[in-house]
Amino acid sequence: MATIFEIKCGYPLETASTFAVEQWAAVMGLLAPTINDKRKIAVPDDGTYQNKVVDPSSQGYVDTFTTIVPNPRTGKTQQMILDNQHINLFETFDKWSQKLDTAFATVGSVPAKRFIDAVNAAKSLWGTGAGKRTLRATGARLSGVGASVIAPFWLTAHKKASSIIRVGTDEVVSGNPFNCIVTGMQNAFVTMLTGQLTFSMIQAEKSGMNSAILTVLNDRLNHMIQAFVDPAAGLKPFATGGDSHCDVVNDPVHGEMLSVKATTI
Repeated sequence: MATIFEIKCGYPLETASTFAVEQWAAVMGLLAPTINDKRKIAVPDDGTYQNKVVDPSSQGYVDTFTTIVPNPRTGKTQQMILDNQHINLFETFDKWSQKLDTAFATVGSVPAKRFIDAVNAAKSLWGTGAGKRTLRATGARLSGVGASVIAPFWLTAHKKASSIIRVGTDEVVSGNPFNCIVTGMQNAFVTMLTGQLTFSMIQAEKSGMNSAILTVLNDRLNHMIQAFVDPAAGLKPFATGGDSHCDVVNDPVHGEMLSVKATTI
């Protein structure tokens, strides 16, 4: 048994660049008329609103509380609560529609002025939110790509794999990039793993790096990778905490990070 490579990718708090935030706001402003048009097409009347918004919401609402027969404080049964929630939602179509009409209305010759004003007011919140979530996984323009991009590149021996290791953030413990994926599936693998890693890293952070949640997320990550591994590569099966693994971890020394290791049988 020999380790082909092992890397530890940092999980730092990123800051959305001013350019990225301004670009987001500009794009939202340009898309405002289209967003409004699509909204009207998708939900043109209260009947559609019921089918697309009210009914799905009510169905999901059932799972948010346990059976109450009846509630000792209000005297309402579970079915009464569900009926009230459903009718209250159904009666909000006019209010919902009017609110959006107001947001996208032309004011002083400026189409969707209130919507655009709201987007501009949210720029700093968007930048902060992205920095705490998505950019921690994907990286940022100034700091370089993040762990959710680095790991798939190393597991497919992408020509840029070594060059995207971030100085002071990532560590190459040993070895070099190695393609362990079935021939012809590399592009699909990179796309799928990048998405799954981004989701997993965000969810792990939201859970406060809860160990039970990390196990669920890492089991899913390693199962996905193993499904793409070429048997001819001769690797130990990818598994959470195994000799071959791709795990989001809360390391006592390195802190929050992604640990990736490929080991031969």
